[in-house]
Amino acid sequence: MNWLLLAGSLNAVLSLAGIAHWLDLGGDARIDREEAIRLANEQGFSVADVALDRAGLAALVRDEAYNFLLVRRHGAHFVVHPVRDANAARLDHRFLSLGKVTLDLGDQASIWAASLRRIAA
Repeated sequence: MNWLLLAGSLNAVLSLAGIAHWLDLGGDARIDREEAIRLANEQGFSVADVALDRAGLAALVRDEAYNFLLVRRHGAHFVVHPVRDANAARLDHRFLSLGKVTLDLGDQASIWAASLRRIAA
C-alpha cells in the first residue's frame, strides 16, 4: 500500500468536510418562532402572529393588516415568500397547503385557512 496515496486521500476528504462545515452546508435546518419573526422583520414585516409547521420545516407569518409571508426551508436555510393568492391555499384536516408547501398546523390549520381569506383579491 502506498502510504503517500492514503495520506493524500485522507487529507482531501478532511479538507472537503472542513469546507462543507465552513459553508454551513448540510445539516437539518428547523425553524422556530424567533427565527420566523426575525426573517419576517428583515423583510420589513410587522409580525402579529406566527404559525409553525409541527416538523419545523416552514412557518406562516401574519401582520395586523392580514398580509402573509410563507417562510420555508430551502436547503439548509430558509427563504421568505409573500402569500398573495388565498385561492392557492388548500385545507386538509390539520394540513394547510400553499402551492408546493404543506404545513402541519394541527388544530390551528382551519383558523389560518380562514384568515387567509382576508387577503385582498
